[in-house]
Parts: sequence; structure tokens; C-alpha cells
Amino acid sequence: MTAIAKLYYFAATGKGNQIRLALAAGGIDFEDVNATFPPSEEQVKEWRSIGQNTTTNVPMLVTADEKVYTQSSAVLRAVARMGNLLPPADDDDLQYTLDKILADCEDIREAAYGSFAMFGAAKEKTDTFVSTVFPMHIGNLERQLGDADYFVGSKLTVADISVYDALVNFGAGCQTFEDFPKIKALLDRVAADPKIAAYLAGEQFAVLMKFDKNVMFGAEA
Repeated sequence: MTAIAKLYYFAATGKGNQIRLALAAGGIDFEDVNATFPPSEEQVKEWRSIGQNTTTNVPMLVTADEKVYTQSSAVLRAVARMGNLLPPADDDDLQYTLDKILADCEDIREAAYGSFAMFGAAKEKTDTFVSTVFPMHIGNLERQLGDADYFVGSKLTVADISVYDALVNFGAGCQTFEDFPKIKALLDRVAADPKIAAYLAGEQFAVLMKFDKNVMFGAEA
């Protein structure tokens, strides 16, 4: 286990979830530094002073040697490099596939955030996401996975972790994986990775607020 790092984010899955999963898969011990949502003005000032950006900077990773990583996609790739969760650097095709899958996953997250009733989405938009948009994205990912066990090469990479997060975390209120057996098998494979499985079964993950049907459909769900 490497020296401990600190991940600054809210006590929820959200944008920090795929980073946490990658940290776990890479064997990188980390501490969650959580804040309430919405964060206080003082909390945002602290994050900005650490991250040196005008945004809130979270998710933000600070390593034991005081290196600071901000912007969720950049943090994810940094963790992937630390944890050996990337394809060979000299394989342009695999590197492109990785970037493509990560971008596909961001499309899912963006669509999901815009469909959550808890965040103010109209019922029609939520229903469309569940019935049409989310299954379309799953089908797109299953087509790209084909008969392979993993998206990039022959072992678990951050691409598979990101897909797991986008579908299981952001699709928690509308999972329909039975119609997509190859993707379902991949999700089971990721969840069964020993380091990820240990994290998901642990207290560190248990205390986080999860996206669920109440987030997707509102309190009446």
C-alpha cells in the first residue's frame, strides 16, 4: 500500500466515485476529506487556496508529497498512472480507446445529472432518461466492448472502472442490465476485483450518500 493521499469532496459518490474506485483498484490508500453540501464559503476558500483554481477544485487529490491534482478527469488519469490502470503508453490505438470510453462515460454522467428529480429535473426528462437515454448509452458501450473481457487490452483499466461508475452509480435508479449481458458481465467483473470489492464492502464507502431512486425520481420513489 502506498503512502496515504487525501481526496477532497463531498460525503457522496458523485464525481468523486470513479476516482475513489481507481484509488482502491490501484492499491493507493486514501483518506476522504468530506464537506457538507452545499459547502460553506470558508470551505470553498480553503479548496481554492489548495487547488489554485477559481473553481471549487473538488474532487481534488493531495498526495503525501503534497502534489495537488484538480479537475476530475485529470485527477482520474493521474490516479490511473499511479495505480498502473492504463494501457501501454506507446499503443496509440488503446490510448484512443481509453479516451473514447472515458468521454462516453462523461456523456452518461452529464445526462444523468440533468435528469435527477432531486436536482430539479422535470418528470418527463427523468422518464426519458430512464426509458431511452440510459439504455441507448448501455447499448453503445456493449457494442464497443464486443466479446472482450475488458474495454482496453486484457486487464482491468480505468476505462472499465469509469464504465462501472457511470452505469452503476449514475444509473442507480434505472438499472436495466439484463438486456445487455456483456455489459452486465463486465460490471460483475469490475465489482469482483479484490481491491474494489474490499472497498465497496468497507466503511469508507458505506458512509457515503449514494445516488438512488429517490435522487432519480424524487421523494415519492
